[in-house]
Amino acid sequence: MCSSDLLTPVLISDNEILVFYKNATKDTIFSRRTTNSGQSWSNQKFEQAGEGINSFYYDMCLFKTSTGRLLFFYVSADFEIRCYFSDDNGISWIGETQITSSITFDLSVIEVEPNKIILSFSRGSRWFTRLSTDNGETWTEDTYYKPPSRIGWQYRNPNFIKLSVSGDSVLAIYSSSYSIIYSQLSTDRGNTWSDSTRIIDTGIGFDWNF
Repeated sequence: MCSSDLLTPVLISDNEILVFYKNATKDTIFSRRTTNSGQSWSNQKFEQAGEGINSFYYDMCLFKTSTGRLLFFYVSADFEIRCYFSDDNGISWIGETQITSSITFDLSVIEVEPNKIILSFSRGSRWFTRLSTDNGETWTEDTYYKPPSRIGWQYRNPNFIKLSVSGDSVLAIYSSSYSIIYSQLSTDRGNTWSDSTRIIDTGIGFDWNF
């Protein structure tokens, strides 16, 4: 699970961590790596250049699958979600895949079983997902978990937490207009959901109606 507009770290092994981050003008992505649990870090490495200032203004996310593959997601300046993957611990990255082609925010990722990845995001204050069954190389609109849906609610920051080995039980955690955080439980992969549980009102919300 991850979503940040500034940096995104991923644990590669017990001692190795890779961090992607943006420069001040958000037009370039760099990385640093530690192999001793953060006691020291590598020199800055160039990863990707955008087409201009704020090319990487929006969310990005690094995710490690159970096979060891790294996936890097980011929301482009035109709000498309794009993805690269690496099979050598982030030393090199393989071609870009466009996952969505419309305005999206709030990325989160979960692996429900080897090679099966779910990407969640918000669009128009609704919760949407994309599914990959080939370890992040291609993506479809097929639904593995059906997100909770309530008329009149604004869903932001959507996250799934897998609770059972089978993947049938899942906890949905999300916010409404950034402010109030809720959770809901499903035991049938999202076909039905419990009533929402209010976790906390953070008091930092504001109403954006995308």
